[in-house]
Amino acid sequence: MSTPDLENEKKSLFDEFPRPLKTDWLQQATAELEGRDFKKALVWSTDEGIDVQPMYFREDAEGLAQLGALPGEAPFVRGATALQNSVQPWTIAQRVQHPDPATAALEIAQEIHGGATGVAIRCDASAVLLAPSASAAELQGVDGVAVQHIDDLRPMLAAIPEHITLDVQAGLSAPALLAMNLAAGRTPEHVEYDPLTCLLRHGQLPITIEQSMDLAADALRLVHRRVVGTTVLGVHADSFHNAGANSVQELAFAVAAGVEYIHQMSDRDITAAEVAPHLRFTFAVGSNFFMEIAKLRAARMLWAMVMKEFGVDGEQHQALRLHVRTSRWFATKYDPWVNMLRGTVESLAAAVGGADSMYTAPFDEVVAPPTEFSRRIARNVQLLLREESHINHVVDPAGGSYYIETLTAELADKAWALFQDVEAEGGFLAAMRTGFLQEHIAGTAAAKSKRYSQRKDVLIGTNQYPNPGEQSLPGADVDADAVRATLRERFEQRNSLTVDTGASLSGNLIERMEHAFRAGATLAQVNDALLAGAGRERVTVLPQFRAAEQFEQLRDAVAAMEKAPVVFLATLGPGFWRRARATFASGFFGIAGLRCVDNAGFESAEQAAQAAVAAGAKVVVLCSDDESYPALAPAMTAALRQAGASPLLLVAGYPKDAIEQLRADGVYEFIHLKADAGETLVSMLEALGVDVHGSRREEK
Repeated sequence: MSTPDLENEKKSLFDEFPRPLKTDWLQQATAELEGRDFKKALVWSTDEGIDVQPMYFREDAEGLAQLGALPGEAPFVRGATALQNSVQPWTIAQRVQHPDPATAALEIAQEIHGGATGVAIRCDASAVLLAPSASAAELQGVDGVAVQHIDDLRPMLAAIPEHITLDVQAGLSAPALLAMNLAAGRTPEHVEYDPLTCLLRHGQLPITIEQSMDLAADALRLVHRRVVGTTVLGVHADSFHNAGANSVQELAFAVAAGVEYIHQMSDRDITAAEVAPHLRFTFAVGSNFFMEIAKLRAARMLWAMVMKEFGVDGEQHQALRLHVRTSRWFATKYDPWVNMLRGTVESLAAAVGGADSMYTAPFDEVVAPPTEFSRRIARNVQLLLREESHINHVVDPAGGSYYIETLTAELADKAWALFQDVEAEGGFLAAMRTGFLQEHIAGTAAAKSKRYSQRKDVLIGTNQYPNPGEQSLPGADVDADAVRATLRERFEQRNSLTVDTGASLSGNLIERMEHAFRAGATLAQVNDALLAGAGRERVTVLPQFRAAEQFEQLRDAVAAMEKAPVVFLATLGPGFWRRARATFASGFFGIAGLRCVDNAGFESAEQAAQAAVAAGAKVVVLCSDDESYPALAPAMTAALRQAGASPLLLVAGYPKDAIEQLRADGVYEFIHLKADAGETLVSMLEALGVDVHGSRREEK
């Protein structure tokens, strides 16, 4: 068929169907709602203050500024390069964190053999916290690999071929680990120093901001002089995400932190154009699929705008360098297998959103040290996306979606407005010192936590649909105490040797560290020299935690009891209601790990009370219809007292016209769909004498 014939057929085909108009759809949808409020019925309001419509049309996206740009063109909404993942797919950058460097080297080899194209070495707490000799021994191998000496690093470097990207995650010791890698003969692609978010996460730095920025400046000068592309500065926006921030806050505060680094380096005679190629952003991606895609696209747009304002010429220097990891905020300790599903959705969002590199967390990351199995599953998620789903064969899969394009623009607008508020506070550092950032995120985090507590937002297996017969994961076969004891002994031997730490040398601090590591210095000895005479910096801490923690604390507290309280379901009245409410009650108490004794049904409250006493119940739940409760509650209270028992009496349901009377009749609380499950369970367990606040929030 000739080209004109094809065009005519296409035209006639379209002519057969009228173009769907937004006004027509709205009219039809409104009619089918039969008087119900359109917004309440169909519009979803997000944490970011965005009203998500049930349908998006061409006119919703018309006029959006980003639609005129192609992939690889500013403002880089559609990707940093013209062909994006279709030519060079994102780096599969899985993290290795076994405490022992030799074992970590074996894990690195496994990761690469299994398909990883990048390796991230997570250093232990002694590195992350810039620990001096006095405290470094006790931190060996805690939350990462113990890399105290150049000989610790060498076996891991030997396992990483030159074509595999190396990312060294060392927190406040990032400049020192850059020096150690250089001393060992390897130039890493990423060694990102981010004292600003380290300060925010931990509430303090062992050096002043000015000293930390001097270190950053020396790292930048060194990579410029040696003409290497290492990213030596980083903005870890996942710190905001894991504190409960929404997407607008993540974007605004990440951009503000990046701008703060630009200003700080400018004060040290390093231009924005010189900083840009050596600065990378790390974002966490959560389970709100479309919002997370839009967030990553908006991040590139915002950073390109900032770079343009700084007068950075050359579009590639305006492009944001983007590393993405799956969310820790959404990860759960109980029913951890669900984390596989969350991680898959999050990894797909990262791929579609245009990540340059990605870390998919093992499903058991928050439970125990990851096993070979869990690391393989995490790695394979990305391999499946690349090799079987072929996401990387499409340039900008989200491009042109009316919904995602509109969401991207709305996020960018709101984030830019909040960024300007931060600038009005004096910038990121000033806003952190006054508590502006912390208070902003705390408000959002509290609202989020409340919704999870009320079960308006669901974590499968945690605050809804718990698995009552769940078995704990075995975890990695690692004797952590024995490994760390060996690491401490080795550290103390090395650290006792006198070496030249380069403290007497002048010039670039990173080069002095490089000299020290070549001479055999430990990281702690270099830190001793760095910390000598240093000041301190303190701000209000930004707590890192997970959405599931409030329920996990309840289950941990119950599991720690020698004998957990028995919840007895007193099923009475109409068969439908007693069964429906017994099922609801089992799920409600199951999220705290409480065992429920279910029953087929009782003829009377007296019969149910006798069975409850025989079962040793500490909690009795009336399961019936609302109309029956005013008669059942006083009868049950009397029957329990007569039997010499005084368990807590709860009602499954909310008979609103009889609440006060039922409380007077001895009902402790009501459980129902709108109840605050977290608050109710805490109150109930505390009334039973259970310590539900024994565990602390995570600091990772």
